[in-house]
Amino acid sequence: MRVLITGDSHLARPARDGWSITPGSTSVAVGGAVATDLPGQVAGLDPAAYDVVVVSVGTNDAGWRAVPLAEFTGGIAWLLAWAGATPVVLMTSPGCLDARVAGWSNARLAEYAAAAASLVEAAGGRVLDTPALLAPLGPAAFVEDGFHLTPAAYDVLLPALARATDIP
Repeated sequence: MRVLITGDSHLARPARDGWSITPGSTSVAVGGAVATDLPGQVAGLDPAAYDVVVVSVGTNDAGWRAVPLAEFTGGIAWLLAWAGATPVVLMTSPGCLDARVAGWSNARLAEYAAAAASLVEAAGGRVLDTPALLAPLGPAAFVEDGFHLTPAAYDVLLPALARATDIP
């Protein structure tokens, strides 16, 4: 399975730490990325060279980078058009610990996640509801900063992403 991983630190960190969704994954994800950064991440790549494209954006868009929702959804729509026939799997923003972060809120992150999910599903892609998946971990899903994920969260998240990329 040839998987292209795009997006923000939620998917850049596993690649940096030597974890993978599946053997043969290629990661172009970058910490701090937003949806409008996706064209630069995939520049020069051929989506047909991959079996699936995985994307994680929304946390920075709805948080400190404050990307307007219309620009965020435009970035998602651009990625879907670029991917063409290659299926896309969206890993929604995992949310945050509201009490620990400034500039982020679960309500705003959920709004952006729902908008992206609607576009991806309409294009025939899959959506991984990351907050629901990580809910059993509670606060243990997040490191001290309140929005990045712990190794325990990745122990749950990466196998779920691997299953989601198994698109017939």
